[in-house]
Amino acid sequence: MSMLPDEIWREIMAIGVGRSILNYRDLCCLSISCRRLNRISSEDPIWSNLLFRDFGSPTSIPNPPFKALYKTRFERDRSKKLLAWRRSVLIVESQIAVCSKDLERLQLLLSNESKRLNTAVTELKELETVRRASVALNVWQPQIVRGCQKQLVEQCKVPVESRIRDLKMEIRLCRQQIDMSSKACNNKKRFLQERKEALAALKYHPLQPCQPEMKGNNGELKRKKKKKKQKICDDCKLFISTALTILSCLLSYLYFICNFIFER
Repeated sequence: MSMLPDEIWREIMAIGVGRSILNYRDLCCLSISCRRLNRISSEDPIWSNLLFRDFGSPTSIPNPPFKALYKTRFERDRSKKLLAWRRSVLIVESQIAVCSKDLERLQLLLSNESKRLNTAVTELKELETVRRASVALNVWQPQIVRGCQKQLVEQCKVPVESRIRDLKMEIRLCRQQIDMSSKACNNKKRFLQERKEALAALKYHPLQPCQPEMKGNNGELKRKKKKKKQKICDDCKLFISTALTILSCLLSYLYFICNFIFER
């Protein structure tokens, strides 16, 4: 490397930048390799070509040094991208919040319609029992059975036939409403799951895969870490107590052997 003149190194870097082989990271890595490459890779022609390649031609001709200009444009562009990313995250989070509220409303509506349907079905069964009892009064029956059926008919204060027609219509409407609410609820759940996956994809970082969970569950992570340390301490204490027990047994055995030898 030391045998090559500076002109060849400049030409190599210029070709790498011109063909999009080298980027700003590569030039920074070259600059920290040695003083000679640091001097060559910091020259204005290389950084001017890189500046025009990455950010386009400026409206006015910039003044050198172009490396500092590239850093300024890069930080400005990174800030814009960060703002756009935050805006996208906020949009998806707002969609998730609205979808969650709609899902809660649909689930509440579904629960109310189910209760209404159960009430109507129960009342319909009772009225059909009353209607059968009123029909059975027209035929001969034992006196006890006839008295129970007559009492059941007298307790009903509403017209049976019209109420049964109304209940059947209400049951049919409730079932239709439940079907529509169930389909809407399933669609909202599917949309909510898609938005959550989109939010996870937006927040994903390959070098910090657990960063969003760490921010949200900081207390839980601390508790898990504390529990793990406590478990390690307990294992160490158990190991030490076991080792001390074995050592005390060995000492007792040695003391017994020494006494036996001295007595003989």
